[in-house]
Amino acid sequence: LILVLFISSIYAQIIKDITNIVGIRTNQLVGYGLVVGLSGTGDKSQFTMQSLKNLLENALIKTPATSIKSKNIAAVMVTAELPPFSRQGDTIAISVSAIGDAKSINHGQLILTQLKGVDGKIYALAQGTIIATDGNPTTGFISAGATIENELEFSLHKEKELTFSLIKSSAKDAFLIETKINKRFGKKLATAIDTRTIMVNKPDEISTVNFISIIENIRIHTDIKKCLRITIGKIQI
Repeated sequence: LILVLFISSIYAQIIKDITNIVGIRTNQLVGYGLVVGLSGTGDKSQFTMQSLKNLLENALIKTPATSIKSKNIAAVMVTAELPPFSRQGDTIAISVSAIGDAKSINHGQLILTQLKGVDGKIYALAQGTIIATDGNPTTGFISAGATIENELEFSLHKEKELTFSLIKSSAKDAFLIETKINKRFGKKLATAIDTRTIMVNKPDEISTVNFISIIENIRIHTDIKKCLRITIGKIQI
């Protein structure tokens, strides 16, 4: 028995819970790779064989693609999210999905794969042993499977103005955040320019990181829907 209670109420939160700072965001990465070491559960598609042929040629081993007949490899797409302020050497999780007719990529070894952003630049390199998703052996993940090689050029310390964007558009909340910020600093710094966007000028005497920290932890009260799940023995309410 599962009962889900939705309670609409005035709920205390902090500004960080309901806003994002424009410019501070994750970025999507994607790459094409090969998985090897599969126990007969790979694919024999033409592009997979051609990819393996190209890989072998890079290792100075020449062989025609038609002579490769192995079901121990699979072509995959690799995706990941590049967190804001990632630094060289950081590791991130990756998702791996078969794009041919492979039956399973579980415990296969992903060969070194370049992960690119929408600008075409390489931001990470991925490899490792894949753990398949429960119920779907043709998709999987590698925890800490990619290493950041290049960083996004974005700096906060020179910013004189910050833009806070509400996760959900609300004139009431936008005005409330503007009022709370101005009250906290004792002067007009924040302006709600629409029902979702609040522009905030940073005072010269405070660092940007400290300024963000203060604003994000200002408490406000806003209307939300809160879902409560309580488990009692085998019964969830």
